[in-house]
Amino acid sequence: MNFAKSPPTVKFAGNPIRYQIYRTTGEAQPTGTNGVGIMVVDKDGVFMGEDLKPVNNLNTFDFDISDYLNAEFANLTPPRFQLVPTGGIYLFLYADLIKKYRILAGYHGPGGITVALYDDYHWAIAGGLSREAMVVWNATANGFWADINNKKRFLTWHPLVKKTSRTNHESLYFFSQYSDVTEYHVKIQATKSDGTTTTAELIHLHNSTQYIVFELIVGYGQMNIETLAGAQVNSWKVWIENQGGTKISEERTFVIDEKYHEYSREFVFRNSFAVYDYYRFTGKHEKNLEYEREILSVYSPDGETYYNAPQRAVKILESQTFKASSGWVSKAQLDYLREFMLSMEIYEIISERPWRVNITSKKTNKYLVDGEYLYSLEFEYERAYTDNFYSTI
Repeated sequence: MNFAKSPPTVKFAGNPIRYQIYRTTGEAQPTGTNGVGIMVVDKDGVFMGEDLKPVNNLNTFDFDISDYLNAEFANLTPPRFQLVPTGGIYLFLYADLIKKYRILAGYHGPGGITVALYDDYHWAIAGGLSREAMVVWNATANGFWADINNKKRFLTWHPLVKKTSRTNHESLYFFSQYSDVTEYHVKIQATKSDGTTTTAELIHLHNSTQYIVFELIVGYGQMNIETLAGAQVNSWKVWIENQGGTKISEERTFVIDEKYHEYSREFVFRNSFAVYDYYRFTGKHEKNLEYEREILSVYSPDGETYYNAPQRAVKILESQTFKASSGWVSKAQLDYLREFMLSMEIYEIISERPWRVNITSKKTNKYLVDGEYLYSLEFEYERAYTDNFYSTI
């Protein structure tokens, strides 16, 4: 029995993680065994799951262990984003968004798996790639995370330049894979209203853990950027340097949108990297209320009075539904909004509070401004709960 070992790699738990075990021709199955089994354990040897396949004439056994790793990430307690004012804390670590694991394999009998094979340790990160991306990166020797540009990527698919406001929240997540980095210095270059720039260090971290995810709080008001720059700021860039002053991340730019938007709404959602993006919708917004009513007929032996009419409401549920528009966006931003439409965890931020919502649109409406190459996306959503009482906050 054997299988092809691979060097230590990082894989997405949301995509298939396949192992093929094969027997040599003529290899006898040990007495009392009922097949070939595979077991997944974490870095401490704690059992995460196992699978069993009966012996077949092909002498090959295909396993996909992604479900076991996904189950580990599904148990994480939300939220994994920082919404409230942080009081000078601009960096948060999430060691549990990375899982170190290995597989053990062998023949399976009444007492379990008799381990004959084991792989090197690997790492799994929550999230996944689209099928098109998997096809591309499967053709690369060590996959998506071995590429130097992806190692520098902040965990978002948004274009590198983002419009925002002075009140919106912004975060950037970074997955560090560097074995030689012991210090992380978060740098900000602010462009002030008069066109001059100021570069400052927002925060630094001493940490030598190779595989870790951290969140940077980089919203205008959240990091009090006017204090850093000494004046009002129109845009700012964010990147990370190591202890030697070398950039180890890409550079992301935030630009203040000075236009007034009557219907501006802010959302935070879980993206395909299993971390969170903030997005501001500036198009029209419409709220509707829908009611589900349950009425019963009640017989009264008494004569008719003001208070014993036979039709009684026994249950009334109120749902809040909405129609919204992105406002005018570029084609790249429109494509990025597929990320929002695919998210299974979305919150609308109202008065610094995150209210969970579900998108109900099965199809989006897209509009083009003639000759300007600007687009708009319309969709519908609802609060992720119903009410049977009314009150104000």
